Amino acid sequence: MSSHFNSLLMNDVLLLLEERSFFAEIGEARTLSFVQDALALSRSHDGNPGEALSGVGQRLGICFYCWDRGTDLRQGICGDCRTADSIAIAPDDAETVGRRNAAVSYGFIRKETIRQLLQFLPDSLTKDLDSETSRELPSSCIGWDLREIVVDSPWSVDCLPGRRRRHGTPVLMIEVLSHPYPRVAQRLRRYASMLSDSLCRSQCVEEPPPFIIPMLLYNGLPAWNPRLITEGYDRFDYTFVDVRRLDTDGRRSCELVAALSSPETARDVKPLPFG
Repeated sequence: MSSHFNSLLMNDVLLLLEERSFFAEIGEARTLSFVQDALALSRSHDGNPGEALSGVGQRLGICFYCWDRGTDLRQGICGDCRTADSIAIAPDDAETVGRRNAAVSYGFIRKETIRQLLQFLPDSLTKDLDSETSRELPSSCIGWDLREIVVDSPWSVDCLPGRRRRHGTPVLMIEVLSHPYPRVAQRLRRYASMLSDSLCRSQCVEEPPPFIIPMLLYNGLPAWNPRLITEGYDRFDYTFVDVRRLDTDGRRSCELVAALSSPETARDVKPLPFG
C-alpha cells in the first residue's frame, strides 16, 4: 500500500549515511530530527516508514511506528507502541526485521488466487459476485495534488446474472503491508476514494462509481491486528488477512496458500534479499 521503490530508496540512503558515520558525527538529537524529516519526505511520496527504517532504525533506537526514540525496541517497534496498538513480538524471536518487499503482491496476479481470496470476504458481498469474471485493472492513480499512488492489486468482479445492485461495478482493492501501520483505516479510505475517481475518469468501469471492496493483506513478522485500534473517525470497513498466519484459519486458508504457492505463482515471485 505504498511506493516500495520510494521506501527502499530511502532505506538505502539511511544505510549509506550510517555506514559513513554520519549519524555518529551529528549526535543523537540531530539524528532524530534528520530521520523524522526523512520519514516525512518519504511519506509525502507514499513511502512506508517501516521499510524506510528497516534495520537502521533498530540500531539508531528510533521506532518506525511513532518516529521517536523509545525503549525496548523489538523489530523496530518500541514498547509503548507495541502496548498501545496490540503488536505482539515474542522476546525470543530469532527472525529480525529485514528489508521487506512486495513479493506477496506478485501472488495476486492470477485469477485463481483472486478466486480463493474472495472466500475471505463477508458472505453478504460474495453471494452476488461471479468469481470467474475477475480481471485486473490499472493500479496507478493520480491524486488531487497530482501525485501518483499505486494500488497493489485492483480487480473488477462482475455480479452474477440477475444480482446486479444499484451501485457500480464491484472492485476488489487489494493492499499489502509488510509492517504495522498506524491509522491504516484513514489510508485505505484515501486509496479507495482515489481508485474510484481514477477508474471513473479512465472509463475502466461504467457509471455509477464502482463499489470498492477494500482488503488489507498483512505480511509482517510481528503479530498485529489493526481491527483492535480502529475506532471513531478511523472506522472504515475492510477485510483483514494475516498472510503469515493463514495456517491457523482452516480450509479457505489452505486453498489460498495452495494458490499462492502454485508453480505459476512461484515463477512470478522475485523476492528481494532481506537486509
